[in-house]
Amino acid sequence: RNPQLRVVSRTTAFSLRDSGLEVPEIAKRLGVTYVLEGSVRLAGERLRITAQLIDARSDTHLWSNIWDRSLSDIFSIQEEIAEDVADEMEATISNTYLKAESADPEAFAYYLQGRHVARSGTAEGLESAIDLYQKALEIDPEYASVWSSLASVYINQASVDQIDKEDGYQRAREAAIQAISINPDDPSAHEKLGWIATVFENDLAEAARHYERALKLAPRNPGLLGNAAGLAMRLNRYDKAAALAKHSAEQEPTSAVRHYNLAAIQYYNADFGDAIGSSKMALKLSPGYRRANYILSLSLSAERRYEEALAAIEKEPLEVYRAIVLPIAYFALDRVDDADRALADLKREHEDDLAYNIAAIHAFRGSTDQAFDWLERAVEHTGTSLWLLERDPLLTGLHSEQRWRPLLARANEKLGRSPEELQKIRFEFELPTHRERPMAVE
Repeated sequence: RNPQLRVVSRTTAFSLRDSGLEVPEIAKRLGVTYVLEGSVRLAGERLRITAQLIDARSDTHLWSNIWDRSLSDIFSIQEEIAEDVADEMEATISNTYLKAESADPEAFAYYLQGRHVARSGTAEGLESAIDLYQKALEIDPEYASVWSSLASVYINQASVDQIDKEDGYQRAREAAIQAISINPDDPSAHEKLGWIATVFENDLAEAARHYERALKLAPRNPGLLGNAAGLAMRLNRYDKAAALAKHSAEQEPTSAVRHYNLAAIQYYNADFGDAIGSSKMALKLSPGYRRANYILSLSLSAERRYEEALAAIEKEPLEVYRAIVLPIAYFALDRVDDADRALADLKREHEDDLAYNIAAIHAFRGSTDQAFDWLERAVEHTGTSLWLLERDPLLTGLHSEQRWRPLLARANEKLGRSPEELQKIRFEFELPTHRERPMAVE
């Protein structure tokens, strides 16, 4: 949390841990000046911790140390290491940044195990994480980070219909509020409440308040930055959304999801060249990453690179996203029969839930009346994606129609907010700037 440091996230750094690359190459890929290496060994109740600070430019050791401590001292050891590293880097860190969260060592172990299994994203992993977090809370019910992590699991379960949405988001909200009651400065808990307010409660003003607070507390957290970008899009503040998403990708440059999220925002911001680059970076980092070829294909189509667009969408692993773009790619290449068949298949399989996307396809084909018919259907029955209406590149051809503004008004009414109401919502934040020579530690 030291504002003088840009610290690469654990996920990003560990993605290169077993790569076999030398430290200078790792540092180059991460865009850092310094690398902190270390190890932890446990024998009974004794810990041996080693750490060494390396100047990546010259591949030289600046400093190293060994600590032999009792397991019960784990939190004070964290503070001690942070102070030593900071001193060696000639950085000034206040006690505010160094204050560690105190917890029973056994509860801490359950917390770490819970975080590990939750990262799997599987139904079994999320259930196991809940059990482990509850064991931690039985030992230490005032453990704020556990409550916040528990909220995250409930959100994930509700998002994929593993549990009832209303029940899941309510549990998540209660857990996040409990975390904040223990630690009002828990950025993760504020982020969770912001997410719930955005996607479930449709209270964007409340979401903005929580995201503002979270960004002030943890302005370099890549996941937080990405989720805040999603809120900015819903507030029609696309420049802010792009800035947040770009900063998120800079903090976690080896994460496919960060580059995918950036690509999606760039596409809806009509920055098609940048969207192509970000999509390709996501696919380079994770070949076959879901929806990356979808955004890549749409961006290529927007630049009239239709052969490339078709090649990209044919590689998309998610069938439904292939089905949405294939009618566009075929039509653009004058394969009208293929386009008609693909569109008919899409209508037969998804006429109720993808009315918005079917309307966009008709708009691309120049079938204006049919496009408006399907948009009216989307407004009346689904509401999905309606907040993208004004920014969707496929719909720009409809903007000059007299029917457009009344349709937009009905969509905003369905969403429960007008552009004027959105403009009144305060969402201000300050992204940290780097020094001329940024320093980073992981």
